[in-house]
Amino acid sequence: SLSGRFFGEGLQKLPFLQTLSLSRNNLSGPISIGHVSRELRRLDLSHNMFSGPLPSIFAASFTRLKSLDLSHNLLTGTISPQLFGAPHEDSNGGPSSMPALHYLSLAGNSLDGPIPDTIALCSNLRLLNLSSNRLTDMVPPSLEALPELAVLDLSYNFLSGPLPPLHIPSLLTVSLQSNRFSGPIPSRIFSDSSSLQYLDLSNNLISGTLPESLQTLTSLSTLNMAHNSINGDLPSWIGSLTSLKTLGLGFNLLSGQLPSTLGLLKDLVAMDLSHNLLHGEIPDTLSECDELKAMDLSSNALNGTLPSILPAGLTSLNLSKNSLRSHGLAEGFYSECGLLEVLDLSGNKLSGILPPILPCPRMEYLNLSYNSFSGGIPGFPRNSVVTTIDLSHNGLYGGIPTSIGHASLVSTMLLDHNKLSGSIPHEIGNCSSLTNM
Repeated sequence: SLSGRFFGEGLQKLPFLQTLSLSRNNLSGPISIGHVSRELRRLDLSHNMFSGPLPSIFAASFTRLKSLDLSHNLLTGTISPQLFGAPHEDSNGGPSSMPALHYLSLAGNSLDGPIPDTIALCSNLRLLNLSSNRLTDMVPPSLEALPELAVLDLSYNFLSGPLPPLHIPSLLTVSLQSNRFSGPIPSRIFSDSSSLQYLDLSNNLISGTLPESLQTLTSLSTLNMAHNSINGDLPSWIGSLTSLKTLGLGFNLLSGQLPSTLGLLKDLVAMDLSHNLLHGEIPDTLSECDELKAMDLSSNALNGTLPSILPAGLTSLNLSKNSLRSHGLAEGFYSECGLLEVLDLSGNKLSGILPPILPCPRMEYLNLSYNSFSGGIPGFPRNSVVTTIDLSHNGLYGGIPTSIGHASLVSTMLLDHNKLSGSIPHEIGNCSSLTNM
């Protein structure tokens, strides 16, 4: 592990050096590379402790540079427009830009100020990562002048203004989450980016409805717009995004009913529509999403009955804080959910008698609190792996089953506000992990 300051003078006797990688060391001080070979193609100083301002000599000194990685250091100050060059020749009559640069990462520093519009001079750039800094202002329109750009990551900054119109056909990944972008999503955003696979706009101040142009992104596998103020209905065309594996629209202002076309998303693995204003019934077509592992529809205004059939591969289901009704848990609700590990149905209007034995042998978290269930507490199967069970605020009666001793891993068991009677069975002594009861 190298440590200390890096000056680079010793490299001046290496005029043909093309690759310099000193990443993941403990090098510190300012970056001084004035003596490094002009033939340099790849420079990687990432994951060190370099500090001070970002050098602005790259375009003037390393016109053949293809890859520049200064990420995860302690660099401060603004990004100088001269970093990428100037639209004129340098003092020696040569080009003052990095036309060969295709990889640039300055992520994980403390850089501030705007993104210079001279970024457009790096016309062959394929990856641009400026995430996790303190960049401000609007995204420069000149980004659209990067026709080869495939990966754009500006996440975790303080960028503001409207979302940039990115009509770049080569785009595959766009990460703009955790900024201060505001206003509606442009109606034709990404209209030329039919190959886009990953889009994250979460944790911003975006408002308005989901534009229909998004339905053309048929290669999209991840769509995350959670934690914004997006309103209107969840459109039926969402079912046309048949490559989706992750859909995150939680913590918005979406209203209306869940479209039945969600069942067309055969590759969907995770769906979060929680904390919206959705109402109506949960469509039965969701059971056709065979790859679905995690579904969160909590904190909406969903009503109607509990679904009788769920996707067979589901491992996590959260329907809490709605107005769902059901007289007991239908056998079909859990008979095909042998993989279910997390089940939260709390805060609904469910009633009836619970099954005699807790279903789903892999269940780790079960929350049925704040409903109107009656009857006895279900028994625990042998070798139960449940760690949290909350049956509080119901109408359960009778005693705690002696099979509680099978739940040796349980740490939280909440049974308050019921009509339980009898004594606590001595088998509870097997629950050595129990800390909250």
